[in-house]
Amino acid sequence: MSLRTDMRIVFVGDQNVGKSTLINSIISDSFQERVMHVVPEVTIPPEVTLDKVATHIIDTAADTPQHKANLELEIKRASVIVLLYAIDRLSSVVNVRSHWLPYIRELRQNVDSQNYNVVPPIILVGSKADSRGFESYPVQHEDQIDEMVNQIMLDNKEMETWVECSAKQSQNVQDVFFYAQKAVMYPQGVIYDVKAKSLTPQCKEALGRIFMLCDLDGDEVLSDDELNEFQQRCFHVMLQEDELNDIKSVVQASTESGVRNNGLTKEGFIYLHLLFVMKGRLETAWTVLRQYGYDDSLHLSSSFLAPPLPHGAPAHGNTTELSDKGLAYFRTLFNRFDKDEDKALNKDEMTRLFQTSPGIPWDKGLFPAFAITTATGNALTQHGFLALWQLTTLLDYNTTLRYLAFLGYGGEDAPAAIKVTRGRRQDQKARSISRNVFQCFVFGTQGSGKTHLLRGVLGKASDEDVKEDFAQDRCAINSVDVNHPDKWLVLREFVDEAGTLQTRDTMEQCDLAVLIYDHTNKSSLSTLINTHAILHKMDPSLPTVFVSSKPDLTPAVVQDAPRITPQAYFTQWNLVPQYSLNLRRPVSPEFYSGLLTTIIKSHNGPIAISGSGKWGRRILGGVAFLVVVGGFAFVGRFVWKQLQK
Repeated sequence: MSLRTDMRIVFVGDQNVGKSTLINSIISDSFQERVMHVVPEVTIPPEVTLDKVATHIIDTAADTPQHKANLELEIKRASVIVLLYAIDRLSSVVNVRSHWLPYIRELRQNVDSQNYNVVPPIILVGSKADSRGFESYPVQHEDQIDEMVNQIMLDNKEMETWVECSAKQSQNVQDVFFYAQKAVMYPQGVIYDVKAKSLTPQCKEALGRIFMLCDLDGDEVLSDDELNEFQQRCFHVMLQEDELNDIKSVVQASTESGVRNNGLTKEGFIYLHLLFVMKGRLETAWTVLRQYGYDDSLHLSSSFLAPPLPHGAPAHGNTTELSDKGLAYFRTLFNRFDKDEDKALNKDEMTRLFQTSPGIPWDKGLFPAFAITTATGNALTQHGFLALWQLTTLLDYNTTLRYLAFLGYGGEDAPAAIKVTRGRRQDQKARSISRNVFQCFVFGTQGSGKTHLLRGVLGKASDEDVKEDFAQDRCAINSVDVNHPDKWLVLREFVDEAGTLQTRDTMEQCDLAVLIYDHTNKSSLSTLINTHAILHKMDPSLPTVFVSSKPDLTPAVVQDAPRITPQAYFTQWNLVPQYSLNLRRPVSPEFYSGLLTTIIKSHNGPIAISGSGKWGRRILGGVAFLVVVGGFAFVGRFVWKQLQK
């Protein structure tokens, strides 16, 4: 169904060609000798039109400056233009080519540069058809006029239909109105090249994409079952076996490559729609195109790519994640393209999966280095596939909605794949958790081990090919076992080149701040203490974890306290050994479970870290202090005022 809610039918042409008379006859269904010079705009309400679209009929003239200004305005606003010439006046036909078409194009060239067809569809109407046969009719011009009109129709793709009419004899009067409406609702020029007698390249491309979405088993032919699924989606009816056979017979009779293995090929699918168009059934082709999200310019419409969520856009502070339906869809999609059934998508399978979209949505900084892949790193596992979509939905749910549309799950169904949940502050206030996806911001100086920490959550070791890059934020996501099913933990490297740390809105997205410092670097800890000071001032309720890396190396002296080593500094705060973190070894899953436990506990009041039993100290004020020094991790109290000493 068209997304259009109204249309403007604008009548233009030379003076005295019968524009006002024709409009009056359309409205009143009768002929009057004398009518107004310019008929006022007429509006037909949507409830009395076939397609439920409000229709405005506009008369024009150009005999006064005011009329000319209105003419130009209406041409720019027109949904369709009815361009009249008088059958008994050769000059009015000449002016169609020499004046009106160039004039219309000039006025419309800056109206919508994104449109495939900038000029709206044009209905060419020869008025005063009743003059044929009269003595006053210039018979010598008849063949000349017909030849000129035929050439105009061939040379100008905007020309939808040519019709002759007579208001005096009520001949084809209502047809003019019908063709004008049809040209707006089912424009021909966008999908069919009259001169070449073929579908336009844009239409072929759109239908080719639709074919790939319907080819569920990926065998490059549409079986009877796949054709019926397509038929049900577009027209809400199923075809009987003999009807399916008739379709394939018609296609095969005209194109040998149209049918293979008793199924319709892409060439046959496109040819079938060409047949519909050539038989004047434009509405059939447009019904298919619109069902798959295409607008009147053969672009995927914004409403199809970004449909509104059931309760509107997420409120400030809320988060988004995949719903059960969304996860189920992506599992099904993965299995559909996992042709070798090895529970992983290789490069070719990934290419085929995203062939109906602009391409893989994850940049090279994320995929595959920071994704859950097979041991060789050459294929994306199903768990990794779901994880990346959870991450995408958390960071930018509109990208998920767009790709759902690209991949065949668009339109009204797509919002059901997205779940809007409360954010951290709302969860803390409610003292409960409504989410399954949690985000840690990882802060740290260069070389402190952020990459190791991010890749560790994926079960990957540090890789020399993964270089520290402060020009981009990196993310990693995986499910974490904390006796809560389907919980996902995101580690996001925080790069503050633009000074966004000072923005409160930025930290709304953060559930836990992880500050990792290199205890062999004398300035690393002091830098992180300064960062924590900003975080605490901004939001004292934000849980914070300090991590010290490289415990197997000689510690440096803290820059802000030259005579105190890091170990002595943390001993001063009564820290207790808890857990070892060595950047030369894989990070234990218990470490990430501890991070997620810290987040979960922070939503229930003061944080009491439990989990594996290695975290067992009560933390006050929503701030956890984890330190890894000399092979041990420490958890202890952090008293803000004492930091100021």
